[in-house]
Amino acid sequence: MYSILFHISGIAILEICFFFYYVGPIETQMFEKTVRRLSYEPVESLQNLVVQNQLSPSNLQIIQNILFPYIPSTINAPNYNLGTELYENNIRGKNVREKKNRALFLQTVEYWTMLCSISIFVFLVQCKYEHYRKMQKDRGLITMGSEPSLEMIEARSYRKGSIDYDSQLNFSESDKFCNPARISYAWKTLHYAVFGGCVILFQYLFFQNVVFFYDPLSIDEVKYLMYQAFEPEFAKYNPV
Repeated sequence: MYSILFHISGIAILEICFFFYYVGPIETQMFEKTVRRLSYEPVESLQNLVVQNQLSPSNLQIIQNILFPYIPSTINAPNYNLGTELYENNIRGKNVREKKNRALFLQTVEYWTMLCSISIFVFLVQCKYEHYRKMQKDRGLITMGSEPSLEMIEARSYRKGSIDYDSQLNFSESDKFCNPARISYAWKTLHYAVFGGCVILFQYLFFQNVVFFYDPLSIDEVKYLMYQAFEPEFAKYNPV
């Protein structure tokens, strides 16, 4: 049992480190590229409207207010700059996101530490039990089920022509079916089945409680990426 727990612990720490130090940052980069690509299409539409003289400064201001809604009094305040506001929110959102992901990582490591502690505890208990059994065997305190009985030995020594031949034959067939090799195969099959089930359970719990709660990008970061895409068009009608 402890071998299964140690294997799961090893797989867990590898997947935790791989996800938080590689997959997570890659997801952030992919989300950034996706947001920029999605923002390019409406920007291209605005450029076409500008070329066709179908977009006025007032219309562009309406579009700006729809994409980046803020309190009107704040927008009309002196020395107000939308880009600066979004940039500050972008930094704040990034810090909050990284803090949340770091807390999620530490919590996951805590659960992994608990799993390792349980694995070590089971290992010590099993070693103590095996040591106890070895001491009992060395002292000669062996249960009757572990040694063949006298009646069993005598039954195997009967001649084929005895009246108990049929019962001996049935015993031999049963002993052949439950031979040590088959018992060993059965235990191995059970061991790998339990190990595979534990791996699937770990993956399910990892995705439900870690992957789905990881934030690759915050809303404020998305807004700033969109603003960077629209900023050249806004600057044409709102020069600083």
